Amino acid sequence: MSIFDSEVREDIYQVFKDCIGEMNNLPESGVIITHVMENSLAQRAGFQVGDLIKKISGQPTPTAIEVTEKMSTTEVEEFIEIEVGRKGSTEKLIIRRH
Repeated sequence: MSIFDSEVREDIYQVFKDCIGEMNNLPESGVIITHVMENSLAQRAGFQVGDLIKKISGQPTPTAIEVTEKMSTTEVEEFIEIEVGRKGSTEKLIIRRH
């Protein structure tokens, strides 16, 4: 292992630490937001890069597939409560499906 490899690993660790907190305090399940498109519904709802989607309408969402399924089975114009972990706290975001 070179010094460069060690520096790169430390940089990657710092990015994760900055986005989602201490590595050893990560929750057991959830979906991490890695990108939020400008002017998107997600941005208007308040999602941020590094948010961890924990629950949708009170139901756990351990995988991206489950997030997609829960969103797609919600009726159009229905309000959806999404619980996200953000920098050590829990936020509740409310969106309306279009």
